[in-house]
Amino acid sequence: MEDNPYPVAQINIVEPYVGAAVRTSLAAAHSLGNAEELRNLFNCANFSHVEIRSEIRETPVGPAEEFFQGHFAALPYANAIAALSDDTLKTMLSESILELDDYVVEGILEFPTGAHLVAASV
Repeated sequence: MEDNPYPVAQINIVEPYVGAAVRTSLAAAHSLGNAEELRNLFNCANFSHVEIRSEIRETPVGPAEEFFQGHFAALPYANAIAALSDDTLKTMLSESILELDDYVVEGILEFPTGAHLVAASV
């Protein structure tokens, strides 16, 4: 997750409000962060000619407040977020915007996202 500041910020901000489900969910989504472990997984599954290219790209997602409001509603733990009081939700939203303020460019939240791209033969 080191190449993906958004999930790290999400854990830091949201976990205290809704619990460990945040960390569990995000850790699962980013559990194949090591390219060699990913290569071994494909090799063990009998793929051949496994090629992995690691990339980090900027991901523009729109104005921060709009992004967070929509994204919070789409997360696996959205019900826990929706159950928060209005004041708590506003605080969490403010903390989220502040946490990623370094990634706002001309009013648009744009953070780096790292991924491994795999090509292999069956």
